[in-house]
Amino acid sequence: MTRAACATPYESQALGVLMLELHATGTRDARRRLRLKNAGLAISVGLAGAIAGLAVPAQAAPKAEQAAPDGAAALRIARSFRAAGDARSAVPVYRTLLARRPNDAAVQVELADALLDTDMIDDAIGLYTAVDPASPSGGDAELGLARAQLKLNRADRALAHMDRAVQLAPTNVRVLVGRGVVLDRLGRHADAQASYRKALSREPRSVAARTDLALSLALSGQYDQALEILEPIARSAGASAQDRQNLAFVYGLKGDKADALAMSRVDLDESQAQANAKFFDYARAQPR
Repeated sequence: MTRAACATPYESQALGVLMLELHATGTRDARRRLRLKNAGLAISVGLAGAIAGLAVPAQAAPKAEQAAPDGAAALRIARSFRAAGDARSAVPVYRTLLARRPNDAAVQVELADALLDTDMIDDAIGLYTAVDPASPSGGDAELGLARAQLKLNRADRALAHMDRAVQLAPTNVRVLVGRGVVLDRLGRHADAQASYRKALSREPRSVAARTDLALSLALSGQYDQALEILEPIARSAGASAQDRQNLAFVYGLKGDKADALAMSRVDLDESQAQANAKFFDYARAQPR
C-alpha cells in the first residue's frame, strides 16, 4: 500500500481541515504534519477527521461515463471523482459544467473546492470571492475561503471567514462544523466543541460532526469521551479505513499503544502501522 490522503466525499469537502501542526522527528520525513482533516466540514460519510499525514489506504477513482454527459450526469461524475479522492479529474468536468451554467453559484463553489483540493489556492480563492454573498451558496463560499486560509496557515483569517459564514448560514451544519475546525486549529478546543455540538443539535447523525467533536475532545485530553464517540463509528459495519485510523490516533494519543497498533493493522501494512505508532508517540508528547 502507498501512503495517500484519505478520499473525501463532496459533502464533507466543504469544510476544511482540522489541522494540528506537528512536526515529527524520527520518521521517514524530517518534518511530517499531522492533519486532522475534517472533511471537517460537514457531513461526511465518515471521512471527517482524516489524518492526512499518516498512512491510509487509497481508494480507486471512478470511471467517467461514455460520451458527453448532461448536466446532472456531469455533476454526478465530478462528485464521484472527488468522493474517490481524485479532485484533479473532477476539475475539468466542473469547468465544462460551469461553462454551461455560468450563473450557477453552487457549481462554482464545487469547482473552487476541487481546485483547493489540488492546491490551486489562488484560483479557488478567485472563484469563492466571485460568489454573491446573498446567494444560497454564499455561506459555502465563505467556508471555502476559510479552508483556503487554513491551507495558507492563516487561522485567524480563516476564523473571520467562518464568522461571516455563520452570519450567512447560521443553521448550516457544514458551516458550524467548519467553524469548529478553525477554532481547534487555534487551540480553542472548548469553543470548537460547542460549535460541533450545535451542529449535532441540527443533525444528530452527522458523522463528520461526531468525529470532529471526538478528535477535539482527544486534543484537549478528554480521551475517554472521545473514544465513547469514535469506537461505535470505527467498529460499525459501514466504517471506513479513515474511521479506524481516527480511532487508532486517539488510542495513540491516550498512550494505548497496543490498541492503536491493532487498529492501524486492520488497514495498513506492518511498516506503515509502525510508522504511525512512532508518530502517535510524538503527537502525545506535544503540548496542547
